[in-house]
Amino acid sequence: MLRRDRQIRRQIHQLADACLFAMSFWVAYVLRENPQVMAWLNLEPFPESASFEKLVWLYFALIPVAPLILESQNFYNRPPMCPRGMIFWPLLKGCLITTTGLALAAYSFHLNVPRAVPTFFGFISFALVYLKEEILRLAFRSRFAQSQYKRRFILAGSKKEINAMCGELDGRKGETVAVVAQFDLGAKPLPELIQMIHEQSPYGVILSAKHTYFEQVENVIKACELEGVEVWLVADFFGTQISRTSFDELFGHPLLIFSTTPEASWHGLVKQFMDLSGALILLLALASTSNMCGLLQPNTVSRAANGNNLTASQTINSLSNANQRIQTSGSAKVDFTTHVRPILQARCQPCHFSGGVMYQRLPFDRPETIKTLGEKLFTRIKDENDRRVIREFLSQ
Repeated sequence: MLRRDRQIRRQIHQLADACLFAMSFWVAYVLRENPQVMAWLNLEPFPESASFEKLVWLYFALIPVAPLILESQNFYNRPPMCPRGMIFWPLLKGCLITTTGLALAAYSFHLNVPRAVPTFFGFISFALVYLKEEILRLAFRSRFAQSQYKRRFILAGSKKEINAMCGELDGRKGETVAVVAQFDLGAKPLPELIQMIHEQSPYGVILSAKHTYFEQVENVIKACELEGVEVWLVADFFGTQISRTSFDELFGHPLLIFSTTPEASWHGLVKQFMDLSGALILLLALASTSNMCGLLQPNTVSRAANGNNLTASQTINSLSNANQRIQTSGSAKVDFTTHVRPILQARCQPCHFSGGVMYQRLPFDRPETIKTLGEKLFTRIKDENDRRVIREFLSQ
């Protein structure tokens, strides 16, 4: 079956199954509400607050989601006359997942749904969908359905290609293709194909041209065109690995397109629009954040610079004042806090003061540490005025 035929068949089945699931939910509600069923199964009285009008909105989730769940279980990816196991197990898993999701939705939104309703819904939906499939199987077995459903074809190509195609079709008994004749392009003339079309009255000709000259392919297509039958050309001329083949036309010329990218569709356009919109929003957000950081950074830098300048100026002023006081006082006593400590803070902070890594071993905010070290401090202190102040402090 062609892909477009499979898509139409899948959509029809999905629509029918969605209606069956919706009807199953209504039947389950009616059964649970029936007094005779409640008495027979010894169920609790039906609550008055659980009216069906309050549960109608569940249809908006149930109708589109139920066929999608069946499709996720490969329920629709099968031939019509497949074994019953290919119907039973995917349908059972799909109904179980749908029932579980329905119960979780009712619990999450605090809906007053009796517990028996989802249970009835699971059994009824499985029974209705399976009954539909059995009815379709019986209908397909009739002679009228076979004549309408099965399409008669003539296989044309080289002997090797015909044998390969026949083996592939024989392995798929449920397909809609029925081979009524074979035509070897390399061994028989074209008029015999036309005579074969007159005798068999096929739906079309399947033409495999991998090992056939294109001139012969063109002659077959023209002959079938005059006879009014379809030609299905098997486009496997090249052994591609990941490319997908699609058909299009360019200025009226038919094209076979071998592409590794997805085909253009509404889904792709919507995804591209969402990607561009998300990227634009993210760029705007990052730009606004960077602008805010740029506005705040100069103020922070200026504050830090002002603070550093103030600290340095205060230290220099304190040192100059200490030197001036010592020079003017002459033999005046040198005070540690007033004269010596500012010199050490300017040269040895923060390592030897509170919080520094050397504070525990050599705290420079204590006079006894300076007395102990003596002139060893001069490895850090090079200014002669500062050394003179420290020498006078040590000599006291």
